[in-house]
Amino acid sequence: MEILALKQLLNNIDRYPKIAKGAGNRLFWRINSGEYNNSVIMLDPSLDQFEKFNYLTVLFNESGIRTPKLLQTTTYDYQGVNYYVSAVSDLGQDTLLQLRLLELEGKSGSTLELYESALTDLVKIQHSAVDFTRLSSFDERSILQDLTSYHHQLLDPLGINPGRDLYDEFAHICQSLESCGLKGFMYRDFNARNIVVGASEEDSLGYVDFQGGRRGFLLYDVISLLFQSSANLSSGTRQSLLKHYLEELRQYTSISELSDNHFDSLVIVRLLQTLGVYGKKGLTEKDPYFKSGIINSFRTVSYLKDERGVLARYPALYDSLQELQDRIRG
Repeated sequence: MEILALKQLLNNIDRYPKIAKGAGNRLFWRINSGEYNNSVIMLDPSLDQFEKFNYLTVLFNESGIRTPKLLQTTTYDYQGVNYYVSAVSDLGQDTLLQLRLLELEGKSGSTLELYESALTDLVKIQHSAVDFTRLSSFDERSILQDLTSYHHQLLDPLGINPGRDLYDEFAHICQSLESCGLKGFMYRDFNARNIVVGASEEDSLGYVDFQGGRRGFLLYDVISLLFQSSANLSSGTRQSLLKHYLEELRQYTSISELSDNHFDSLVIVRLLQTLGVYGKKGLTEKDPYFKSGIINSFRTVSYLKDERGVLARYPALYDSLQELQDRIRG
């Protein structure tokens, strides 16, 4: 597609419907007419994210994974900020999360098969021929940043002071993951909100928002999907889906018995990372979706406490989560 047409489109971009922002700082518009009809225009202030998204979406398409097709790129000054622009094909508006919420309301059938299909695709995504020299790694420093975001972006604004013991427990969680060997491409935000459901049964699932991907723990992505608080999957469903994922994974690699310790630690890491995001977007920026996410996340806290008993090993973390629940619900 012509870059001149894209430039002209950008000059009139606010005439088109804007897509709700996620947790990041990218801007999106859905285009429904002209040369770029049935496309999405994405503006990204980060050159690094822009380049990673473009690289990965081309790679995944070539691997048979349904992701947006890259149509054109350019740069554009929007409201005084320089953005890197990607024009991509529009996969559609309906997401797996929307269907799951309808299921919870009794307005739609079971989404179990769609979740299974997503996990089958996830294994393929994780084993794509990714050039890891182009991506960062989810190393100990990255893990610690996710854990501490819970303190700085959620507890601090609420005036909750967990004390130094919390950081000692964070260090212990990082150490517990040093021996976790299941690594490869980590999507980073593999959840039902980023999974697009096709308009017909023949359409495969589509995937977006993977520019944060890096080399990391394969199980992190599974946990991101199974423990998405708003989806409210039952423990039985999570166990069934985890079993399905491991069966698919064994077609690519030999794996021994799954470590409960590694799994529990990654659930904590993902929980605290999302709570940090919910704090920033929900409390600081007043986004109602992310604010409700804080309350929904207490389900995962109950799982870690009551079903797994893991929070007994982390009393400072448990106390901070209890005070958080009291503060939010009070």
